Amino acid sequence: MTESTSLGTREPFPRPSLAEWRALVERDLKGAPYAKKLQTQTLEGLTLDCLYTEEGPAGGLPPSAPGASGLGRPVGQAWRVVAQADGASGADGTQLRDELSRGADALRLRVGGAQRAADLAALCEGIDLAQVELVLELEGEPLAGAALARAFADLRPDWRGGVSFDPCAAAAAGRLHAPLGASLARLAPALQALGEGGEGPQRTLEVRTAPYHAAGASESQDLGLALAAGLELIRASGLDPAQAQPRLAFAIPLPSELFLGIAKLRALRGLWARVEEVLGVAPAPIQIQAESAWRELSARDPWVNVLRGTATCFAGAVGGANAIAIAPWDACLSAAGESARRVARNTHTILREESHLQRVADPAAGSYYLEELTAGLQREAWGFLQALEAQGGLAAALESGWLTVQLGQAAAERARSVAKRQRAITGVSDFPLLSEELPALPAGEPQPMALGTPPADAAPATLLAAARGGASLAELAAALGGAAPNALPAARLAEPFEALRAASDALLLGQGQRPQAFLAGLGPLAGHTGRSTWIRNLLAAGGIETSGAEADEPPDLVQAFRESGARALVICGRDADYARAPELCAALRAAGASWIALAGRPGSEDQPWRAADLDAHLYLGCDVVAALNALLPLVTQ
Repeated sequence: MTESTSLGTREPFPRPSLAEWRALVERDLKGAPYAKKLQTQTLEGLTLDCLYTEEGPAGGLPPSAPGASGLGRPVGQAWRVVAQADGASGADGTQLRDELSRGADALRLRVGGAQRAADLAALCEGIDLAQVELVLELEGEPLAGAALARAFADLRPDWRGGVSFDPCAAAAAGRLHAPLGASLARLAPALQALGEGGEGPQRTLEVRTAPYHAAGASESQDLGLALAAGLELIRASGLDPAQAQPRLAFAIPLPSELFLGIAKLRALRGLWARVEEVLGVAPAPIQIQAESAWRELSARDPWVNVLRGTATCFAGAVGGANAIAIAPWDACLSAAGESARRVARNTHTILREESHLQRVADPAAGSYYLEELTAGLQREAWGFLQALEAQGGLAAALESGWLTVQLGQAAAERARSVAKRQRAITGVSDFPLLSEELPALPAGEPQPMALGTPPADAAPATLLAAARGGASLAELAAALGGAAPNALPAARLAEPFEALRAASDALLLGQGQRPQAFLAGLGPLAGHTGRSTWIRNLLAAGGIETSGAEADEPPDLVQAFRESGARALVICGRDADYARAPELCAALRAAGASWIALAGRPGSEDQPWRAADLDAHLYLGCDVVAALNALLPLVTQ
């Protein structure tokens, strides 16, 4: 089709082609590279363009893969609002019942090492488990988890929820405490033991990619890992793929980038349909839980996590997730408070009951951009799956350390983009507020359970008898023996800046004052205010307070600096005013300056300020974390 009819007119008008639009853009760029000015390269290996049309085919899916269009749940069916609790960190039945009475309709409970079946039953007292889906996340040895789950089912015969078994994810998170190969070998007997009697959970296999995502996996790598983990579970389950299919579910973290999150869920459904085709199984809808990405949450200005949770919920709803779990905004601080949990629940309520997102049939369909993004993620994810299979599968890639290297490279690239503030973290690297009052001090990352020295192997019947007799998960796991592979390193993106802010807080607490730096505004206000404001926010991201002065002549700035008592400063001005930088730097050194930076790029060799005695240049795209780490010791002595 080459013509379109304008609204309200009778005559058709010509529709310009993509090539014609591109020609006009190239003319206006006046020789500047199109790729540099108007395209963005992502860590997913994708190129984001500035215009998408039907002329740009969203092809290139894995061979015979069906399209990713269509929701993962029936139109009109709302997603489940999942309340998550960690049984090892003091969750109680009152909190769970409160979540259910105020908006949640599904529960997910991580079972801690010290918990017993009776403890789980006590947590669920007063909850109708025939009506509320309860998933027990048993991050540990499958046989031990199966024994505990069977003992819990004896106490609560109305339980029909699910058990989350994923030894690979448990190993990656440092919560397996047994050899990965042995744990996978025990998965089949664990499922048999769990299914004896015909009662108990309906779903028993779940792919969890949160540990890989927290270790730095790009979104396409995370999808490839989800496919590889699903294959590992099916192989180890001892079940025919057709039998394993209805028992399998996926729990996938979503990025805070809205469109990327939507495309990720759409891509997963298409990719897994291709896997089912390869396995000789008729494609069927898969169960997906979308959840907040741990690495994207911040402990500084944690209220911004509300926005991140909203983006996760919106992307999960539009992308067709069957269940969505939002982290409370204070998840990086102490145990989540009632207010934060209420905000998380109300986010679901607004999007479900007021915005009615569940009533729209695949709202992302027909967006050329989203279709291209979905197809691009599928291509990259399928390639990563093939690389994992070439290593012998996910378990082999974990045990050999190959996966650690691959994810480490992706994590390092993402960390560089954060350090250069190319990827902004609102309230942390950008727009920080030094005077903020946090609701609680950071409590640190959760530590793996200490299980002690395990004795000899134990049979399923012995484990079940021990669980019914009151043995905890840790005691059951200890009976199986062995050592797990090293966990993948996990980190949040905000941590480098938060460490700088923590050092600043310590100085404020100990000496009554934060680290100080001086901003020397050279020239008229209109000439330096842009750079001065940018530098002030940059230094605040590292916990450094600023004072300053402006003057047309260097002697006046030197005098103001001397009176400030600061030892470090940044010169801010126009490039034209920097011709006086060598003279100013010499006078500032004589006045006691131990660290001098210039706001702006170094420039070419013939620029007069290249002769100045400078310690650093601060500019858009520089390594801010490295600069602040170098500066902080100088301003805290």
